[in-house]
Amino acid sequence: SPAQATFNAPASKALLLLKIADILGISSLFDAMGRLITAAFSETAPLLLEQYCRFHIPGTDDGAALRQIRDGAVELVVRKFQPFLANPEMRTALMRLPSSVLAEILEADELLVANEDTVFDFLAARAEEARSPAAELATSSSEGVAAGLASPSCGCRTSSAPAEAVGEELPLA
Repeated sequence: SPAQATFNAPASKALLLLKIADILGISSLFDAMGRLITAAFSETAPLLLEQYCRFHIPGTDDGAALRQIRDGAVELVVRKFQPFLANPEMRTALMRLPSSVLAEILEADELLVANEDTVFDFLAARAEEARSPAAELATSSSEGVAAGLASPSCGCRTSSAPAEAVGEELPLA
């Protein structure tokens, strides 16, 4: 329909809409969100990873497309960690990631930082933010889809397949 042709979703909801379209079998929405995610992937990987962590339910299969996006986002964040920290929106997304996902990123040998102080400063800021009363309220109100079923650990798993190269398109079908 004409309305579907002009439908434009914000990047902040693209991954969630992709998952919904996958579950409901709405291939046109799945394809549209896949194109949106692919087009902005290299600039928005931390946001996509944060979105994934918000709705992932441990023990469930998110499908190959979502697993690939998650794994590709982790790999890209590792390769562009310091540049992502320079962008306030991406820094905020990184600060909100579960500890297990941050550990996976920060333990990577390929982590791109000028020096260890960058990692220390980031972790110190995250720890300070976690101590603030506003952070506790935000965490308790946003944690868990469907009465606390979403994973705070984001299903931290390492793919046995080789990671996608930076800038390479992620096939979503």
